[in-house]
Amino acid sequence: MPAMRDHVQAYVERPDKQRLQREAAARGISVSQCVTDCLREYFAWREEMTAVIDAPGQPGEAHRRGPIQVLLARTESRLAATLDARVRELVGELVLLQSMIDRQMVSYFLHAPEVAPELQAGALASATRRYRNWRRAVQRLARSGGVNGEAAVQLSLEVGADA
Repeated sequence: MPAMRDHVQAYVERPDKQRLQREAAARGISVSQCVTDCLREYFAWREEMTAVIDAPGQPGEAHRRGPIQVLLARTESRLAATLDARVRELVGELVLLQSMIDRQMVSYFLHAPEVAPELQAGALASATRRYRNWRRAVQRLARSGGVNGEAAVQLSLEVGADA
């Protein structure tokens, strides 16, 4: 038995009417049927969008097969791949920095003599002053954008004046 249908009348602006007429012609259906189909499609998309917002799911969980979920899943995959690649780069840079710091400390221990107990107080005061100066220089360097470029050269010249 066919579903009961009710009559609905609506007023639309001329550009919307023309768009409906073009859509109906493209689909090979009447304008009335086009309005009905477009409303069904609109409500289905709205329900799908609401489902995505209300129940977003967990990372790695299978997505339902609606168009919005498919688009979101593809976007998530691209974002995850981009983030994963960048994290790998950063981990590589971190390992490099750890190695550089380790080599620096080995070199320091090889070349710096131990401080005699009677000189430790003066050495501590000197180290504290130099450390404070070094921290200020590092902060200026970080604010200027890092170790590359003119700012780094200028900062390294200023550090000598602070010592």
